[in-house]
Amino acid sequence: MCNSNWPPPSNRRATSSKHLPTWYVYILRCADDTLYTGVTTDPERRLREHNASGGLGARYTRARRPVALIHQETAASRAEACRREAAIKKLSRQAKLAVLPSPGGRGAGGEGAALKDARRLDPGEVVLDRHRRG
Repeated sequence: MCNSNWPPPSNRRATSSKHLPTWYVYILRCADDTLYTGVTTDPERRLREHNASGGLGARYTRARRPVALIHQETAASRAEACRREAAIKKLSRQAKLAVLPSPGGRGAGGEGAALKDARRLDPGEVVLDRHRRG
């Protein structure tokens, strides 16, 4: 889940908008076929961390390796990425899978229908249930 203490206080500094990182929301498929959703500024690095044995990956994915990146999208800010993460986590497993690109280039539900619905959810609500299948 998103941590409001990032960056750490010693690393906080005024930055211009030119140097702000791009944030991503991503979905991983774990070895046991469960889905994990998270946010990062570097999806490739984060995928390596989830699959590495060094303890940098999430506790949930450590017991479910290897994991594969199956979806990512950009967000305008960290706050927006965290809201999207929370909205995606509220979706059922089937709704999450419906928004993923199929071989034809569209999700099974059409142009991201489930994610459009997820955007209407109250961004103040946060779902911490990563242990549930889906």
